[in-house]
Amino acid sequence: MNQSGESNNHWKGGTSDYWRREARKITKCPEGLIVHHIDGDWKNNNIKNLQIISQSEHVGIHNTQRKGTIKPMSIIRQVIKSVIELKNNGYERKEIANILNIKFRMVKRCLTTEWRCQYE
Repeated sequence: MNQSGESNNHWKGGTSDYWRREARKITKCPEGLIVHHIDGDWKNNNIKNLQIISQSEHVGIHNTQRKGTIKPMSIIRQVIKSVIELKNNGYERKEIANILNIKFRMVKRCLTTEWRCQYE
């Protein structure tokens, strides 16, 4: 009997496509949406690490991560906290971007409820 996936004796960990298909199965992701691996590890299909989002949201997350190097979630959380703290202290969005050396659109994203909930 020909076994596939992890049952195969020649299994070497699978491709990113294999793990993404598995994530879609686990989350029952609807057509047209994307399964995002929150920690960036496409082999980590723990349900707590998977988030169903739109393609545009997914691109936005990864574009933010690509400025410089990929940022671990703890760094993104710290950026969001810093943005919120500066905003609460009366700084304007452009000032916050300059102070933290981040793009203006990142400041806008950090101040949205969706992003704050996602990374808090």
